[in-house]
Amino acid sequence: MYRATIIIPTYKEEASIEEHIKRTTAACPDCCIFVVDDNSPDRTQAIVKRLSKTYPVRLITRNERGLSSAIVEGIKHAETSSIVVIDADLQHPPEVIPDLLSALDNGNVIAIGSRYCKGGGIEGWPFFRRFVSRIANALGFPIVPYVRDRTSGFFAFKREVAPLLSRLNIEGFKILLEFLALRKTCAIAEVPFTFAIRASGESKFGFRQVWEYVRQLVRLYSKIPRGITAEDYEWHSFYKGHLIQKWWKRSVAKKIRNFIPPGEGSLLDIGCGSSPMIAEYPNAVGLDLNPLKLKFLTANLPYHSFANMDARNLAIASESFDGVICSEVLEHISDPELAIKEISRVLKDGGKAVISTPDCSRFLWRIAERFTPYEKCHMYKFSRKNLEELCSSYNLTPVKYKYVAKCDLVQLFVKSA
Repeated sequence: MYRATIIIPTYKEEASIEEHIKRTTAACPDCCIFVVDDNSPDRTQAIVKRLSKTYPVRLITRNERGLSSAIVEGIKHAETSSIVVIDADLQHPPEVIPDLLSALDNGNVIAIGSRYCKGGGIEGWPFFRRFVSRIANALGFPIVPYVRDRTSGFFAFKREVAPLLSRLNIEGFKILLEFLALRKTCAIAEVPFTFAIRASGESKFGFRQVWEYVRQLVRLYSKIPRGITAEDYEWHSFYKGHLIQKWWKRSVAKKIRNFIPPGEGSLLDIGCGSSPMIAEYPNAVGLDLNPLKLKFLTANLPYHSFANMDARNLAIASESFDGVICSEVLEHISDPELAIKEISRVLKDGGKAVISTPDCSRFLWRIAERFTPYEKCHMYKFSRKNLEELCSSYNLTPVKYKYVAKCDLVQLFVKSA
């Protein structure tokens, strides 16, 4: 079994493809190579067919043109757990592929060959081409702010993100940008490399590619504004929201993890929305009333279980879970007592429940609420006191609490027998 599949999209690359295959095989002898050729009129296909008798290389021929669609075609045929995408012109050095695969082995989902992270660079380009590249990369910042090289065509990823392929727009010139815009994950590594000038063959970069990139940016920009009902609102807020939004979401998640560390038995996340917090808990079950948010989480976290269910009427057996998380949910329910009753019912004796909700008795919250998109959505006003009283009536004993910004309450309860 091969360690990885290396996809090389080609069109008229007879001058470089033989050297590429030989160098790639030397660097990665435990990998297979897929050359996806857009029916080149030169000798590209003949060279690949000849080399396939000696090297682990397979030719996939298409009767259409398009870099992104060629890459997607190659991915569909790949069967290995890791996949690498690399250009055919040797501007991406095959010798860096093992470093990308090592980054995946270290727990990352995507590893990017990066020109713009520390240690990376560009060799031999004139000032104007460097300037254009920098501008193009900067224009992708609002879409993918947590990556330095957003326009790289050299990357590797785990097969577990393959379900996203059905949602990729293959008309985009920069497939990595499209990929990251859909994935929205922080499990990404950037591996530095030096981008070299093309030694031979014909460059495919021109006005058409610039226009395709502009169209791609316009389309992706249009998806950035999000309301609280958007399928990826919580996920986007956690990873790509503004500075305060990201800090707030991550602070709540950190305090919840401190109260219920990952790995402490079975867990139920009530009102998970599209929050990535559940990713920290293996085999956790997430519940929400918004089917679009659940569909989004299912696509991004395929190894977790999700169900469309009302917090006030859980179709779950009593004493089923060691831990329950109910974050930023109760304040949106007109009768939260029913939800608290259900939390206690499905929790095992001695189990932990973490409830987070704004403390409306705090002056700072009355100010902060005006700057949140939830101002008109809060149906019940909690204070720490009335939350504790309500939970205590259902055998949930308050143990400790923390505040985010001195106004957003995160409290740990333990179910007494």
